[in-house]
Amino acid sequence: MPLTWTINKRWKSGKFTKLRGTVAFDTSYPTGGEDYSAGLGNNVVTLEVAPSMLYIFTPDTTNRKVIAYWSNLDQTLDGVLVEVDDTTDLSAVTAAPFLARLRW
Repeated sequence: MPLTWTINKRWKSGKFTKLRGTVAFDTSYPTGGEDYSAGLGNNVVTLEVAPSMLYIFTPDTTNRKVIAYWSNLDQTLDGVLVEVDDTTDLSAVTAAPFLARLRW
């Protein structure tokens, strides 16, 4: 199941459209990130997703993905932040705030 985007506000800013809302994740996170193009399209210039439920999210606008990380507090193997494992259930993340800027 793809990401579920809820857009609460849409406005023009110069040559861009900005979107603000929330995003919900599904029950099986894929390694390399969740594709956001189905919900936001292919014109995303910047995307910010706020941390939620102890996860940190980083957009990959080149590959149109949102990558989820968790904190590896022992830091012995991978470093401080580690990508969430393949097929991890992130369905508890139901309303992570986001802000996107799209080129139109």
